[in-house]
Amino acid sequence: MRKDDRNLAVIAAEKYFSLVKGEKIDSWMGIWADEAVVEFPFAFGQMQKRLEGKKAIYNYFNNLPEMRLQKEGKVITYPSSDELIAVIETSLEFFIPSTGQEYNQDYVCILKVREDGKITSYREYWNPLVSIKALGRANSVEPGSGEFKEGSK
Repeated sequence: MRKDDRNLAVIAAEKYFSLVKGEKIDSWMGIWADEAVVEFPFAFGQMQKRLEGKKAIYNYFNNLPEMRLQKEGKVITYPSSDELIAVIETSLEFFIPSTGQEYNQDYVCILKVREDGKITSYREYWNPLVSIKALGRANSVEPGSGEFKEGSK
C-alpha cells in the first residue's frame, strides 16, 4: 500500500474526476493506459457503449458539449481488497449552455488500474434518459421502445 494509505485505483479515480473540475483534457489523458477501455453499460440504442484505447477516449470526452459544473456531490470511494480496483459513487450537477438544460446525474463507477496507476478499465453506470434530456435529445427516444434515434434533436 502507498504511504498515504490510499489504493492506486482510488488515487486514479480522484484524477479522473479532476476533468469535471476544469482540468485540461490533454493533461488529463495522462491517467489512461494506451489499451484502456471505457464502458457505459446503461447506454442504449446508438449511444456510445464502449471506447477502446486512448484515442477513442480522447475523442469522446473532447467532443462532449461544454458543461459547467454547478455542484459536486460527495465522492465516495469503496476500495477493494485489490488495490488496483475501486468503486466510486458521486453525483454531479451541470449546466449545458448549448441546450440551456440542467444535467444532474448520479454515477457509480468501477475503475481498474495497472501497477503504475494508469487506468485500464473504467465502467460508468448512469441514467441515460437524464443525459438525453440534458443534451436536448428528448425527442430522439421512441416512447416505449428503448431505442435512441441518432440525429434527432
